[in-house]
Amino acid sequence: MLTWVMIAAGVLGGLGLVVYATGAMLPRHHVARVEAFIPASPERLAALVRAVEAQPEWRKRVTAIEVVERRADGLRYIERQGRDAILFDFAETVPGARFTGAIADPKLPFGGSWTWDIVPEGKGTRVRIQEDGEVRSPVFRFFAKFVFGHEATMRAWLADLERAAAEA
Repeated sequence: MLTWVMIAAGVLGGLGLVVYATGAMLPRHHVARVEAFIPASPERLAALVRAVEAQPEWRKRVTAIEVVERRADGLRYIERQGRDAILFDFAETVPGARFTGAIADPKLPFGGSWTWDIVPEGKGTRVRIQEDGEVRSPVFRFFAKFVFGHEATMRAWLADLERAAAEA
């Protein structure tokens, strides 16, 4: 019996070492992009993106937004998803067309920024999101690369945006 326990512990320890070593070899920084055509006006989509405080009404995983600071060029807020809370800086860098949001907490195991581009296209709008990210933890890097994908959160965000635009 003790032999099986030791074998199981060795296998689990070995897997942990492989995950850590593989993650350590991956680059800390990454760029990921997603885009979608949404059959809504650029003005409607820009209004949804801009109204950060209303996002818990249409983003599935967001439970609350708490504005910490308002500035002429944007705001700083805490986004809550369940027990997680992330501090963001948000700005509208090109009125109605480009927005930026950056994680403002350097203590997290990840960080970086998103840039949203809202581009009129035919009878709708092309929405592009680019993530310029950093994953500090080798274990998180492994899972971000091989399990979740760097695009997963952006794809969910776009799906929520499309749903919200259709409800108007």
